[in-house]
Amino acid sequence: VTVSPPQGAPSNPQTGSLVLNAGGVLTLSSTCSAPAGRSLAWSMDPNPPAGASFPLGLSSVTLQVAPNSLSPGASYTVRIQCTSPAGGSASAYLSVEVNTPPSGPPCTACLVSSSPSSCLKTGLALVAKFEWSCPHYADADSPLTYRFGVLASGGTGDILWLSPSFASSLVAGFPSGSVTLYASVIDSLGASSPLSTETITVSPPPAAPPPPP
Repeated sequence: VTVSPPQGAPSNPQTGSLVLNAGGVLTLSSTCSAPAGRSLAWSMDPNPPAGASFPLGLSSVTLQVAPNSLSPGASYTVRIQCTSPAGGSASAYLSVEVNTPPSGPPCTACLVSSSPSSCLKTGLALVAKFEWSCPHYADADSPLTYRFGVLASGGTGDILWLSPSFASSLVAGFPSGSVTLYASVIDSLGASSPLSTETITVSPPPAAPPPPP
């Protein structure tokens, strides 16, 4: 009997364990050379948390573990046992580490001209620049990449996502109205932090004075 991860799945070079991002789907395949009538049984050590979901059950050729079923930062030994009709059995094992996403304080959006002791969230369109920053995130799986998004009032209602980059902050001006900013931090294995959001208010620029008579 054998158990195999998906082709190209990441692994920990130090332990050889399969690495699963917390929000990812774990899919493992097994083979068993026992004759027809054999039975299969999957198990995990330690037991997964209550509420863990296995869409294909625990007795099929393929094991599938639904997203967020396993605890971030935990390691599991997955076992597949194949039992023949005569009662003989064999087992295979695979170690799985659940990757913890990057962590840090909430990202902040501040008017660039704000003093170090304050963080203003209002400014004038075409003039004000805001810095949307996530400077203190950390993760063992570096380098980290940062993904920023913008949702402006009066637009299509879709978040405009910028291409991920290694820069932990973004400085930009925005059109007038209420603007919601989004950010996520991603480690080198693809685990993404919970989405950070901030709302800023951008006022229209002052009206030009009337021409002299």
